[in-house]
Amino acid sequence: MSEDAQVNQVRAFLYHLFRSFFVSEPDEKLYASWQKILSSLPSVEFDPFDRALERLREVLARSSPQEIGEEFYRLFLDPFSEERVTLEASAYLDGKPFGPTLVRLREFLKRTGLHKKEQVKEPEDHLVLLLDFMETLVRDGKDLISQRELFYNYLRPCALGVTKKIRQSEEGFYQALAEFLEAFLTLEERFFTEEV
Repeated sequence: MSEDAQVNQVRAFLYHLFRSFFVSEPDEKLYASWQKILSSLPSVEFDPFDRALERLREVLARSSPQEIGEEFYRLFLDPFSEERVTLEASAYLDGKPFGPTLVRLREFLKRTGLHKKEQVKEPEDHLVLLLDFMETLVRDGKDLISQRELFYNYLRPCALGVTKKIRQSEEGFYQALAEFLEAFLTLEERFFTEEV
């Protein structure tokens, strides 16, 4: 396997991992999977990423699946929570869900041959779907122009909007995850810069 193929394999894996943190409240099986994966992730010798990974490992080790599940519900599901975090890109880019960003994203997806599964209720600009679309582009070796467009126009602004809101919430697992996600986004920006 070439070095480029190995890098893309790792990138796709990390997008898949981040998706797993936002898709649902964790059960024992998912929690154990996170422990195994995070403990086996090697250093990438990029200090913000390595430091954030270590912190996330520590916070996960002292949190139970139930505690993380309660935090997930408070942040992403509870309609009455003052800490509720919206996961749609258009909420951050347009100031409201289902805005022009979603229309542009749907045009981009049509152009690149990506689509969401029929049973998925969330709009295409939902963070979980954006991570899934990006994983697919990377895994399938799609051109860097498409990857950059999805990353800079939709995924990155959405993820940074989400992490900013999470950082304003009560201390917990998702605050450590927000730091880790931000470090990964910075790593991806470096990747795109170096691949010019």
